[in-house]
This record gives sequence, C-alpha cells and structure tokens, in this order.
Amino acid sequence: MLCEYTFVPRDAGDAGRRELEDWAGALLARLRNNGQLWGRAVVGWVDGTLRATFHVPTADALDDAHASRGVAGTAKQVRALCAEPPAWRIVGDETDTDAGDATGAPALVLKADVFRETSPVREGRAGTPVPLFRLPIGWDVRENLVVWMRRAQLHEELWIQSGRLESAAYRELSEPDSPLATEGRELARAVEDVTGIATYYFLRHFWGRRVEDARDVCPACRAPWATESLGSTPAGIDGFTYRCDPCRLVSEAATATRAEPADA
Repeated sequence: MLCEYTFVPRDAGDAGRRELEDWAGALLARLRNNGQLWGRAVVGWVDGTLRATFHVPTADALDDAHASRGVAGTAKQVRALCAEPPAWRIVGDETDTDAGDATGAPALVLKADVFRETSPVREGRAGTPVPLFRLPIGWDVRENLVVWMRRAQLHEELWIQSGRLESAAYRELSEPDSPLATEGRELARAVEDVTGIATYYFLRHFWGRRVEDARDVCPACRAPWATESLGSTPAGIDGFTYRCDPCRLVSEAATATRAEPADA
C-alpha cells in the first residue's frame, strides 16, 4: 500500500531545507532497513513541504511500536528540524497488502524477488513476504537481511540480462556453498534460532541436463530430497519441487535443458 510522509522545515532557507532533506533521507533508509518501508521512496519539495511517497507492507508499518533504535534516533533528529511533527498517511487502499504473517507457519523461506523489493523472508504456506518488523529478530539481522536481498536481486538481474556474466551470477544463485548462498543460509539460521520456525534457503535451479530433470540428491549433503509433505497445504513450502530438511534448502524443477549457459 502507498504511504506519504510530509516534513515541514523549521528553517525555510536553502541550508535548512538541505539539512532536513539529508536527515529525512537517512530516516527513510533506516525505515527501509528495518523492514517498515518496501522499495524506493520518491522524494521532492511541494509548496515548501518535503514529501516522500513509498510503499509500506501494512497500514501500521510506521507506528513507533515497530521502530528500531536507529529509526527512533533518526526520527528525533528529523523532528528537531521541522516546524511541526512530521506526519504520514496511507494514500492507497489500506486493505491492499501482500504482507504475510509468520504466526502458525509450518516454515519460512529466504528468497529474494528480482521484480519487487519487499521482504526476503516468506511465509511457508502462501509464500507471502513477512515484514521484518513482525519477526522477533535484532535490528542488525534485519539490516543484514535487507542488504542480502539487494545483493541477491543484483545477481538475479545479472543472470537474466548480463550476457557474459550470466554463468557467474547463476552459480551464485544455484550453488549452496557460493558466497551469496553462504551468507543467506547463515541469515536463515539466525531467523530460525530466534523464531523457532524452520527457515529454508531457496536455491535457483533453471538449467537441467534433460527435459524431466531429476536432480536426485541435495547438492549440499548429497542425500535424497525429502518426499513427505511439510505443512498441511500444497502452497508455500510444499510448492517447491525439492526440499532438504537437514540442510534447510528448497529448490525448483529445471525449465531449460542445457546444463548451464553456453558461455560457461
């Protein structure tokens, strides 16, 4: 859903406006790293007021109750530069949200979406992104999850569009011991340690050696993939073709028949 945040400068001069713009930008970055803001913000001056428009996962995402220490400290600096308390309001449909909830989920999945910057932590039944402020994890883990998500999105874009870098990017996305996967799996373990919910890491699997790709064993431990259902619905965690419970990995059936891109 769409949200607008407005800031009225205490000092309407150029220096005052620049200082407020810098601190407001820092606040938006903090909110983004805490999972309270999804994606990029559009910021500009309108009739002497600084306005920022962006997406939030829930109607109460910007409530003080969800603020990290960094968000609260930066918000205090912003308020000191404003003639009146900064105000935010939902300008889109308050019921228009794709946010998930980890409560009662059989599992969580760490998976970035190259097309949308939401949350890298997915609810295990429907696969919806869970706002990071809804998870009882530390602010540092939240920030690291957002940083990892951006890095994973960049690798997805390189794989899709880069040509010569396609093979290297695909290896980062598909191999369980790549630097990207190693970092992601460590973050998944951190989420599981705090929530007590099994948290899996998604491995990309696009290139197969034949049309009906078997990928018989887990690429991390070489044991057979799990065959029993996890959870009670066919969505979410059960929607992945492959799953290894000891390694906390899920993957997909290949949709292309070559082992990897031709320039590998």
